[in-house]
Amino acid sequence: MNERIRQLEDALAILQARCSNETHPLLRDELLTTNAEQEEEECTTEVTPARPVDVIDTFGTLSVSEHGVSRFFGPTGGAETELDTPPSSPPVGTASPGSGRDSMSPPITGELTRFSASFPFTPIGSPSEVQDLIEQYLPAWARATHLCEMYLQNAAWLFRGITRHQLMVEMLPIIYKRPVSADTPSSQDFSGPHDLALIFLVFAVGSLLDMSQEPYSAEGEHFHHIARAALCLQPVLEKPSVVAIQALRLLSIYTAMAGKELRGSETTMETTWSLLALSAQLAQSVRLIRLVSTEAPNSSSGVLDRFT
Repeated sequence: MNERIRQLEDALAILQARCSNETHPLLRDELLTTNAEQEEEECTTEVTPARPVDVIDTFGTLSVSEHGVSRFFGPTGGAETELDTPPSSPPVGTASPGSGRDSMSPPITGELTRFSASFPFTPIGSPSEVQDLIEQYLPAWARATHLCEMYLQNAAWLFRGITRHQLMVEMLPIIYKRPVSADTPSSQDFSGPHDLALIFLVFAVGSLLDMSQEPYSAEGEHFHHIARAALCLQPVLEKPSVVAIQALRLLSIYTAMAGKELRGSETTMETTWSLLALSAQLAQSVRLIRLVSTEAPNSSSGVLDRFT
């Protein structure tokens, strides 16, 4: 700007010299001196660097733990996110204080915990014995239908991966070995390990959204670990199915809603997006198989379209 002012002053002086021998009023010595002093003052003034907190608030916060695990809080995560150390989450199978509902959940055995920790891979062991053990952890029929209703009322309107018909009419009666209505015969068996994983994840999300319970109840985490163990009983990557895709999608939803980051766990939103990307990838592969297959689509084809 100072350079531009000097150019205009020179042009004005040349134009004034052509018209008159008097100095132009804007070219008086006191004005030129003021401009020179201002330019010298600006050159000698040091630029004050921005405060580190301002930079952190602009770009967000990336936290790296002692074990090298990174957690990116995003643009809205300022430096104040690292000031308080959140309490650690309770171990698997333990009840949170002051929750009578959580204390009713039976503890998870070592074999089931091993399969849950191995997700998404299948450890060495007997899947059939673990599946029989998982079926023993199914809640009572009244509790199961209540959790499914909580899911349908509070989550299904946003996450439309499972229909009411598939959940209440087909899956629940078959898994609980109850008679199925002859008017609505099911085209699938819904008795495999991935079906159990899906129903337990419905229970987990339904427990989180049950307004009669405390936030982040241990019951939802209890069902979540059982569902992870059920997903490991059959390879997800080698034998993808619509139910497996639904389970992975619902697992990503639970991971995002469980509030583990607030309780000191290393499970972050990166896990949610990874599960979501995996379910989308498997949905594309299953859809390609359906496009080249001559078989008629079953009742879950409409659910698959929601993923692709």
